[in-house]
Amino acid sequence: ILTNLFNILNGNQNLNNYNQDARSFIKRTDEKYDAIFLDAFKGDQIPYELTTLQFMYEMKEKLKDNGVVISNIISIFKGDGNNFFAYEYATFKKAFDDVIIYRIDNSMDPDERQNMILIGVKGHFDLNDTYKYIEEDLQNNLVLDYTSDKTVITDDLFQIEN
Repeated sequence: ILTNLFNILNGNQNLNNYNQDARSFIKRTDEKYDAIFLDAFKGDQIPYELTTLQFMYEMKEKLKDNGVVISNIISIFKGDGNNFFAYEYATFKKAFDDVIIYRIDNSMDPDERQNMILIGVKGHFDLNDTYKYIEEDLQNNLVLDYTSDKTVITDDLFQIEN
């Protein structure tokens, strides 16, 4: 999904793809990044250790000013049941200065499992700045009115199914 929807991935000479344990890599690297793309799944779920507040803080520390963490998430958007997205959104809101949401397919019912993109921002910048990363078709799927009353996910919080 990230390859198809984000301009930066298409033929960018400055893009480095690291195919290794994300949490270990983030802890070890001394580099600062403009963008970190998180598209890691075990089956159709994100590994728990990549969803926690502690990991969000670790990634934020590795961003340059006005950098972004862009995460692909599969979950129900709104509705009854176990809503991983609401927990992860609360976690992003706690860790980052701004959070932006895009639904991949606005025609899907909010209570269906679907792909969504969460963008955590280090610093504050104009929403139009994210468009350099987002394909034009996805720009219309911006979510402006999302809230969550869920607790943040932490390393010691029980695992939440997504």
